[in-house]
Amino acid sequence: MDPAASLLEIRVYRAGPLASLGHNHVIAAHDLEGVVHVNAQLLASTCELSFASAALTVDEPQLRERAGPEFAAPVPQAARAGTRQNMLSEAVLAATQFPQVALHCLELVATPVKGQLRADLQASIRGARHVISLPLRYELTDKRLTVEGETALKQTALGITPFSVMLGALQVQDQLEIHIHLVALCGAPNSASSPCA
Repeated sequence: MDPAASLLEIRVYRAGPLASLGHNHVIAAHDLEGVVHVNAQLLASTCELSFASAALTVDEPQLRERAGPEFAAPVPQAARAGTRQNMLSEAVLAATQFPQVALHCLELVATPVKGQLRADLQASIRGARHVISLPLRYELTDKRLTVEGETALKQTALGITPFSVMLGALQVQDQLEIHIHLVALCGAPNSASSPCA
């Protein structure tokens, strides 16, 4: 995996009767680690990906700008710091006890569209395992593998209770948007598989 070229974004939306007092947030993981083994039979390929919860960032200005008008309003530093503290707390990611979030490919499934497939991933979060289906677009050359995809999923499906205050008057929506851009560079091939074709 090329961490300098790879990015995982989680877009979080405000909710509740007092939602106007809160902010939508862009959570990002830059330091992605892992490996993709591309098999001669593409759907038999495997992947492993992980990142440290403590390395997640909140509301980088350039990522908010790219995310669109719903993220146009600036977020004060105090609000960014508070959001990050809540995200890493025992109630959400429990980052002290479970410092890593890991993804493992269970199955790759063909789609009718060339250059696209579906990845069924096992996500290890807070010490529990959950299955996520992620539609992906890919480009494979002898130099690198580039993968992009996005999906919506609920925090409660991952064993996470959405953050709320004031008896739910201000809260985080259960549904998140996941956007992923991965670049894997070629490694030394062997007889069974290699990181590139």
